Amino acid sequence: MPSLIAYLCLIQGVFLIAVSAQLSTATCNANADCSIVNCQMVCTCKQGFTKNAQNQCVPVDDPCSSPQCRNCTMPTTANPSSCPSDKILFRNECVEQCPIYFVPEAFWQYSNFSTQIGKNCYFPFPGVGGTRVQVNVTQIANNNCGNGCADMAITFTDNMQPANGPVYCCSSNYPSFTSTTTNAMLIIHYSKDFATKVTQARRGLYLKIAYRLSI
Repeated sequence: MPSLIAYLCLIQGVFLIAVSAQLSTATCNANADCSIVNCQMVCTCKQGFTKNAQNQCVPVDDPCSSPQCRNCTMPTTANPSSCPSDKILFRNECVEQCPIYFVPEAFWQYSNFSTQIGKNCYFPFPGVGGTRVQVNVTQIANNNCGNGCADMAITFTDNMQPANGPVYCCSSNYPSFTSTTTNAMLIIHYSKDFATKVTQARRGLYLKIAYRLSI
């Protein structure tokens, strides 16, 4: 006659098997099969999977499947070396166009606007008739000056080229840019860390600019 412990173990095993049949993915992971051994739930990796150092069943070609791996992380996506034709590369990001665009004329035009924190984008200033464009920033407000303009920055580039020139973020900055092509670009950029630290109610950079065709 089986002992009381063996009897209870049998009941527990039947219960766990029934539960695991319904919740196998939650109990053992979708890549493992569940069974009862000595009153304990045991997870066995399915064919094509192996157990890593964190007791997870991962594909056999997973770079973290090695038992020697303790602080292993999956490879991350590499920073882009180039961007699609409608985006500009700046600080290892592909920046899209802002919802506002400007049409330079032969005379000076003026505009002021604020940007949304965390919204990285560029403003195009297309020249007409093969004419270059000049853009002056006459005021930078709501700024976070310092730290090499790592938190928020504006910069310029020519005709969708990767932006690698000087950056500006201080109220004492009055940058001026004249394109060498027929298309000047003003880029606004916020770091991901800064975007998560500030309140949603706070506006981004507030800029005043002047622009015209460069005669």
